Amino acid sequence: MKILYRLGFNLASKLPVTKLDKQTWLVDCAQGELVIEYWVYANDLSVRGAFIDSSLLFFNGTSLFLRPIDLDVESCRVHISRLQDVCCSNWKIATTLPKIATDSDGYGEYQAESYERLIDTPFTVADFDSYEFNVSDVPHRMVFCGRHTGDLERIERDLPPILEEHIALFGELPVEQYLFMTTVTGNGYGGLEHADSTALICSRKELPAHGDEAVNEDYQRYLGLCSHEYFHLWNVKRIKPAVMQQPDLGHEVYTPQLWSYEGITSYYDELALLRSGSIEIVSYLKQIAKVVTRVMRGTGREVQSIAESSFDAWTKFYKQDENAPNAIVSYYAKGSLVAFGLDMELRLQSEDNCSLDDVMRRLWQEYGSKGRGTDDDSIEEICISLVGEGISSFFKLYVRGTAELPLERWFAAVGISSRMRPKSGDGDDGSASSSQPDEAASAKVSLDAVVAEHPAGVLLNVLYQDGLAQRAGFAAKDLLVAVDGYQVSKSNVDAVVAALPLQQSVKLHAFRDGVMLELDVVTEPTRQSTCDLWPTAEEQLSDEIRQRRQQWQASLATNNYGSGDD
Repeated sequence: MKILYRLGFNLASKLPVTKLDKQTWLVDCAQGELVIEYWVYANDLSVRGAFIDSSLLFFNGTSLFLRPIDLDVESCRVHISRLQDVCCSNWKIATTLPKIATDSDGYGEYQAESYERLIDTPFTVADFDSYEFNVSDVPHRMVFCGRHTGDLERIERDLPPILEEHIALFGELPVEQYLFMTTVTGNGYGGLEHADSTALICSRKELPAHGDEAVNEDYQRYLGLCSHEYFHLWNVKRIKPAVMQQPDLGHEVYTPQLWSYEGITSYYDELALLRSGSIEIVSYLKQIAKVVTRVMRGTGREVQSIAESSFDAWTKFYKQDENAPNAIVSYYAKGSLVAFGLDMELRLQSEDNCSLDDVMRRLWQEYGSKGRGTDDDSIEEICISLVGEGISSFFKLYVRGTAELPLERWFAAVGISSRMRPKSGDGDDGSASSSQPDEAASAKVSLDAVVAEHPAGVLLNVLYQDGLAQRAGFAAKDLLVAVDGYQVSKSNVDAVVAALPLQQSVKLHAFRDGVMLELDVVTEPTRQSTCDLWPTAEEQLSDEIRQRRQQWQASLATNNYGSGDD
């Protein structure tokens, strides 16, 4: 990808360039126009970088555009020329950057009022499918690129009610347009929020099939992704930490608040699907059970608080190694459970007179809509103003501390029953049902490791703290070949280990760096780290809990706007 970058007036000669560090160059240019020509290698098929092949050009400004330092640059212009390759003849441009002069396909000149706006506006250039609809009288557009057979008109119908829930929560929609850009791949997933757009990646199976009106688990995942990034329109892009208001783009910015920005958003993304009627309660609980299971299987939650996880995102969360489940916790996953718990505590301590909805509205009214950044204790202070000093212990225990979450209490507050049990086998990530499930099977032995297939056995990729594999003395990347004399593979290792008698010494054989290991370990029951959830039967609920459950999952859009339709 070739780029021209112009500043000032034209110079006729090449100038010396000195590289000062990994991201800074000094050009010896006293006066006149500086024209910089450079090539960018674009092969990052994600929402974060830049990518080009014969079917798609996608880029974020952060991956392409240089930033002039110590210059008062008030606006930037971008000119995109039509690509001449035959494969690109039908390509069009999708972006929310303001146009100056473009043709019908979007090629031409755009303008950003600042460098920050320039790098916060991604571009999709491809032969994409496009749909438009209005939500709260604001035009929304969806573009899809990549080969697929999904029913896009179904998404056009299903998505607006979910978006209306977020608008109803905050009370206003602070954009003049919004763009969803989805790249469909064989097995991808992810999203990145921007001021008035979002870049998404999903797998083909996550788009709805023609003729299928059900919201299956795969399609729910895509709708949840759209919901998550749309909520960021308020909670991240406008409500944001004070240190993020005018960040130094040359260095990492640290904050312990990411749990509230990603965790609270992760809580509301699925809740909006439930409130809008897009999914039923059991489908909602299935997703929550998976999150609980993911958090409970790692002992990192006992070591690192979600405030610490937020602060250490640069050095730990986004640089995970094989010991990550034992050393860190996700401010997304555990953060969403803490957000749920905060919602429940606010409801309980106020006798159902306020909830997390009220906190989010206050954050918008007092911070986001006014362009003020939040301090580390802003959410806590709002909660104290709503229900009193007693709520402070919540933040001490579950935000800044590593106390075990009282999930059973929080679920029971809205009439949800729960239990923790051992996993039943590979792929068991928790479950939900419409009524109480059968009694859980008795605890068996588990390897307590994440394994990968290998021609000679199974590769031990992750060993959970105090699990059988770690207690035996294994290390990550060891090649396990036999358990109690039986050869193992990825397809049978769970069954072989589960058949072991409890409280007996067994031998395990593996290779480390080509050397055979023979280790002994005493078998113990696997930990109860898998979550099952189900709605408690109506007749078993008190009037107070029944009413609270109804209020918690009630549509805000319908209550605020009547029908909730466009």
